[in-house]
Amino acid sequence: MNASDRNLIELYLEGNLPADKWKEFSHRLEQSADMRREFRKLSLLDENLRAQSIGFPNLAEREQNHTPHPILPWIISAACMVACFFIWEINQKNQPLEKAVIADTSTATPSAPIAELIDFYDLQFKNTTKPVENIRFDQGKYEIESGQLHLRFDDSVELLFSGPGSFEILNPKLVSVTQGNVRTIVLNDEGKEFTILSPTSRYIDWGTEFSLNISPSGDDLVNVHEGAIEVQSMVTKNMSKMLTRFSKVTDSPEFTPVLVDKQLENIMPGEMGGNRNRVLLDEFAADPDVIGLYNFEHPLLSKDTLLQRIPKAWESSKGNMLPHRWVTNLHLTNTDASHGIFHGANRTNGRWPQGVGLNLFQKDAHLSLDLKGEYENFSFSFWLKPTGKLDNPLNSLIRPFRWEKMGNLSIEVTRSGKLKQFLWGESHIQEFQSSKRKLSRDWNHIAYTFGKVNEKTVSSLYLNGKLYNRVFPNFTDSIVMRNVIIGCTNNNYGKYLKQFNAVLDELVLWKKTLTKNEIAKFYRSGLPTYELNDLTLAATSISP
Repeated sequence: MNASDRNLIELYLEGNLPADKWKEFSHRLEQSADMRREFRKLSLLDENLRAQSIGFPNLAEREQNHTPHPILPWIISAACMVACFFIWEINQKNQPLEKAVIADTSTATPSAPIAELIDFYDLQFKNTTKPVENIRFDQGKYEIESGQLHLRFDDSVELLFSGPGSFEILNPKLVSVTQGNVRTIVLNDEGKEFTILSPTSRYIDWGTEFSLNISPSGDDLVNVHEGAIEVQSMVTKNMSKMLTRFSKVTDSPEFTPVLVDKQLENIMPGEMGGNRNRVLLDEFAADPDVIGLYNFEHPLLSKDTLLQRIPKAWESSKGNMLPHRWVTNLHLTNTDASHGIFHGANRTNGRWPQGVGLNLFQKDAHLSLDLKGEYENFSFSFWLKPTGKLDNPLNSLIRPFRWEKMGNLSIEVTRSGKLKQFLWGESHIQEFQSSKRKLSRDWNHIAYTFGKVNEKTVSSLYLNGKLYNRVFPNFTDSIVMRNVIIGCTNNNYGKYLKQFNAVLDELVLWKKTLTKNEIAKFYRSGLPTYELNDLTLAATSISP
């Protein structure tokens, strides 16, 4: 800024700017950003000095510093001019400012959708190839060609929908269904009065669980599993009736196209994950690298067929073996691993709805099976849910029937819930047991791998998809597990000790070394998504 521009500013602030200079002053301010900046600075300084003059205690001094009356119009004009130039500058930069605001708001945390996606299986929406995970379930209509969807509204209502069909989210407590099969579960008081509209009826949930099938060409079918729902007719308007789990087929509201079907049982939470898991197990059953696959369902094969693959430890007792104690190796072709036999245990609820796990609840409870080969590359995995205290310093998860030779492997659990791996003759590996993680009270995924990585033999243990510890054996070049005991230890006197009180599910054995990514993927695909937060965040340690 030159001296002439500065002189104009000073004359203006002193009230001495001649009238014939106003146009020139205005034009220079418009053209020079430096002059506008200097003008704002000196204006603020001048305003501050005048404000201070008001506080002078001496009246004469205040009068002396008071602006003469004739100057007042100039001050008013100056204020107007300053305002005009501020507005002009904002207008000149209007577009960049708007873009900056938009950029700032784009980084703000978006508001949560009305419904949260919990799980889905084989889901296909009409007229879109957008991944399901990228869809925001807000107000709007959703048409499903096939598959299953699990939504959660306001942490208080579970809505499970099976297609083909369509539904429309109207608000957090109101969903309109044109066609499809629904299961609704109210989790707490906040979810009461959650309402489903069909073309003919209104279903108001008063804290319950019910299944509902809606067809545009027929009667609605409803079955209340728990609690009560209110059914209002959209046809007669004034008809309303309460239905409970005790309602009979004849208790449907009069003059409304609603039928009570006591056999109706739509998909439950967890079943979508179970469906995914069954597909995965079917793939394992045909995988040539898998040698053993056990999900503890009741055996479907005849006893004679099962006897052909009995564990060696039970060969002398095979004539007295009860059929229900068999655990079938579900692999379609591989015979490297035998079928299993359990002792002191029973089948119980597994990880999935209507699934089965093996409950190792007695002191001598265990699963016995046999592996034929010596494996330079070997892996196994299973899911485990602790159900009792760990009474011993080391409690056995998996171990050979006899601890006797190179290649024998043992996985133990400390009293506080930490995992330890042992290899026969490799005492030095104890130095590497450094992980601080522990088993939780919920389902835990445990995986083990053995084999060469970059020409070096590695023995690795994983917990819930993450590496737990890794050791480097000096002498062991293969895994040998002729007779395997899962759940306890057998001593030389025929007693079973160090029992692990837990439920076992989905045991898989491979004759290859799984990679870290494969284990992580297997863990994630095996999770029931609707329980994901509980499994990974909320579960507590099993420490006493």
